[in-house]
Amino acid sequence: MSGTLPPHAAITDNNHGPYVALTVYILMVTMVLSVITRLIMRFLVIRTFKTDDYLIIAATVFAIIQSILVVRAEARGLGKPRTDVSDAEFQTYGKV
Repeated sequence: MSGTLPPHAAITDNNHGPYVALTVYILMVTMVLSVITRLIMRFLVIRTFKTDDYLIIAATVFAIIQSILVVRAEARGLGKPRTDVSDAEFQTYGKV
């Protein structure tokens, strides 16, 4: 199979990080689609944006940033037992 990508990570008894990443991806896509749908419908109905629309856009941007940070933390050891994470990875994970 020449066109396939390798798996992001394997789910094992000691690595539940892929569950975290999968959940983040699913919820982030759902969130973005919901916000886009809301903004399109709002614009079609009243032809302008109000304060709550700008607040939901800002909240969505912050949620996307948080999702990116969680996925980065998962790549550095989130979802694994502390004994399976090196000290260097743990320090990086703590900073993310």
